[in-house]
Amino acid sequence: MAEREAQVSGRKQAEEDSRRLAAIVRDANDAVTLLDFEGNILAWNRGAENMYGWSEAEALQMNIRDTVPEHKRQEALAFARDLAAGDIVKSFEAQRVTKDGRVLEVWSTITLLRDDQGRPAAIAATERDITERKRAEEELKALNESLERRADELARSNRELEDFTYVVCHDLKEPLRGIDAFSTFLAEDYADKLDEQGQKFVGVLRDSAMRMNALIEDLLMLSRIGRTGQTYAPISVQSLLEDIRQDLAFTLEQKKVDLRIQAGLPTITCQPMRLKQVFENLISNAIKFNDKPQPVVEIACHEDDETYTLSVRDNGIGIDEKYCEKIFQIFQRLGRREDYEGTGAGLTICKRIVEAHGGKIWLESKVGHGSTFLFTIPKEVRRPQRAKEA
Repeated sequence: MAEREAQVSGRKQAEEDSRRLAAIVRDANDAVTLLDFEGNILAWNRGAENMYGWSEAEALQMNIRDTVPEHKRQEALAFARDLAAGDIVKSFEAQRVTKDGRVLEVWSTITLLRDDQGRPAAIAATERDITERKRAEEELKALNESLERRADELARSNRELEDFTYVVCHDLKEPLRGIDAFSTFLAEDYADKLDEQGQKFVGVLRDSAMRMNALIEDLLMLSRIGRTGQTYAPISVQSLLEDIRQDLAFTLEQKKVDLRIQAGLPTITCQPMRLKQVFENLISNAIKFNDKPQPVVEIACHEDDETYTLSVRDNGIGIDEKYCEKIFQIFQRLGRREDYEGTGAGLTICKRIVEAHGGKIWLESKVGHGSTFLFTIPKEVRRPQRAKEA
């Protein structure tokens, strides 16, 4: 008796579970349909009504081919028949047609159902509308392709500009050498024939020629960064900075500069000569723009999993925050040329070198409280594509 009651209770529980499952399927947002192997619709839930527009009563008089674009109908019917060959659950993207003629992109999951004897009985299809997602994917793909085209155009334009700069600078150096040579002849061989004003004019001419030569050299250096592929190699930053200390020994002693280099600086894979240029430029600037009786320049590094962040800090005059980005632009000067030597291209060169390594450079500063230049070098080597100078 107890066993029979248990069987009845179990059957009732199974029937209740079946009703609950049927209710879930009926009210699901996804379209759930039941088909025979000829594609005739046997069941059609509310999700299918909302998605495709046909009522359940209408759908039960239809074949699944009626919801498939015309050029896909024979393929869909053949697929339905092939399912009878085995117990298959298959998911794929497909297209469906709504009652009002709209074409939907759907994610379809097809399941073969069997009867109690294990024979193929019907096909269950669950479909989700992914039209908006597909449209967004296509728009994103088109946008990415457009951005790639623009990036290629910009890279090509930059290469052409670098080539143009390189050629023009080389061509300018020849007449400039003539100007410098003849102004020197005037100053040395005709000094007794020139009055005071004439000698002053010759001096201005020579200074202008020297300044123009410095500008051309800086422009050539900028163009070479994009044109010349230097060898990447591991370099001890500690040793590199000690070499720079030796190179600047006279200036450091003359200006009474306290150059502090953090101990234990890492070995970095980079273009060693380019990295040396960056440090030399930043250290020289830290010395040049310092009004303290005891100039201090501190070099440090910290790292994370992906990058090294190197810094050059000074106790100099500092820079107004509103100029912290502007100073990296070519030939930008915040001080008068009469007060500070140089062309104003040094920081632009630093920026180009750092970016060529895949890093970035920025400034933290406050007027009267010194400046800190920071730049990153990725731990993963990122070699530039152009490796040969024309």
